[in-house]
Amino acid sequence: MSAIRKRAFHVSAPRCVSYGSRVRRGWLTGYTKKMRQQRHVLAHCKMTAALVFLVVEDYEPFRRAVCSLLLQRDYRVMEAVDGLEAIEKAIELQPDFLLFDIDLPKVNGIESAKKVLSLVPSAKLMFVTQESSVEVIRETFRLGAQGYIHKPHAWADLLPAIDAVLGGRRFVSSALDSSVDTDVERDYRNRELKSGPGLPNETDFEN
Repeated sequence: MSAIRKRAFHVSAPRCVSYGSRVRRGWLTGYTKKMRQQRHVLAHCKMTAALVFLVVEDYEPFRRAVCSLLLQRDYRVMEAVDGLEAIEKAIELQPDFLLFDIDLPKVNGIESAKKVLSLVPSAKLMFVTQESSVEVIRETFRLGAQGYIHKPHAWADLLPAIDAVLGGRRFVSSALDSSVDTDVERDYRNRELKSGPGLPNETDFEN
């Protein structure tokens, strides 16, 4: 009987060891995959946290609210209250992302943004404004904007718009006339045919 039990032990033991090894290997594989995913998330957070935003808005309560929303994502946020200060801050800070109102003191938002883009051509540009004229919206995209937010819908659209622009897509506030997006898309495609691909996007906000 002892010989039989001994043989049975020798037969079954390797199976237990083999099963245990598979369990350990499976656990380690899952753990390694999870750690890689966490490192990827941390790297993305570090990248986005390093982004510098310049918020150009003369109406202080609205400017503060926008800055507060951006700070929730750990962006670095700087402010300017008029078009001239925006140009000065852009020279000093070299921002990654520009959020411009249009109706600004001293220098209007479109002229100021044009100058800032010439100083910091790599910056992403988005307008957050009450202006809903189709012609004005088209002008901002011709200028080089990737996003246009209508202020009354800013709270819903701002962060999705930023994500879209950072992802290389154009953003136009859904609250605006649908013909605006069609016109902008047509202009963008015509520009692409003439000079190669550019950057696009879509979004919304309030003064």
